[in-house]
Amino acid sequence: DPLPGEVSTCSTSWLHDQLEALAPKTLLAAGRFAVTTLLQTEERIGRLRGSVGSYRGTPVVVSYHPAYLLRSPQMTRVAWQDFQLLRKVLDEQTRG
Repeated sequence: DPLPGEVSTCSTSWLHDQLEALAPKTLLAAGRFAVTTLLQTEERIGRLRGSVGSYRGTPVVVSYHPAYLLRSPQMTRVAWQDFQLLRKVLDEQTRG
């Protein structure tokens, strides 16, 4: 897990600058720290999955961290559903 100072350092202007430069159509928040940072919530990933959040106007799809999926291969199907949602949101952003 990243240290609080590391999260703080990377989630302020550095993250904003990177996302502004890249201008992604959508984001995938993979894991607790990404979810907490992008969506400013302590809500559990399991409760957020299947819905689309927003980070500074950019849609955010929530999924489990790859390390969790390696430890819990039974969740692979669930993660696949998250990637299908990501694709759907991306397609909508591309058309719109």
